[in-house]
Amino acid sequence: MISYHKGDLLESGCEIIAHQVNLQGVMGGGLAKQIADKYPLCEIRYKEYIKNKLSYNILGKVFYYSFKGNKPIIANCFSQQENFDTNYEAVKKCFIGLKELMRYCEFKTIGVPFKYGCGIANGDWQKVEQIFKDIFENEEEVELQIWELVQA
Repeated sequence: MISYHKGDLLESGCEIIAHQVNLQGVMGGGLAKQIADKYPLCEIRYKEYIKNKLSYNILGKVFYYSFKGNKPIIANCFSQQENFDTNYEAVKKCFIGLKELMRYCEFKTIGVPFKYGCGIANGDWQKVEQIFKDIFENEEEVELQIWELVQA
């Protein structure tokens, strides 16, 4: 199932928060920057994770960061190509894996930012949203929440 919300994804109560990251170790904009500012150790661990990895090995994979077992778990989704553009096949691969993990761990809610991968990474929201629909629309156990940040 998919639901749409307005507000701060980082305050949503979702068990997993998924966002797109690049292969270069930069969390300089969008939700990634908000996560780096709020959870600096997440950014440090993400950079350590990719330090010795080759980009073709991690595109489409997810690096999970947990706060000593507390929620939310941050799912750093490697779905940005070397040129920083969104890779739709990598988005699909990341979220298929996320859904499987959610089911295995019996988690119910995963949150993503509205227009995931469509800001700095030049993605097409219709394509990304369709990937989400293909994976989650008929899902009964896991809810994908799409959060649009509303500025005050």
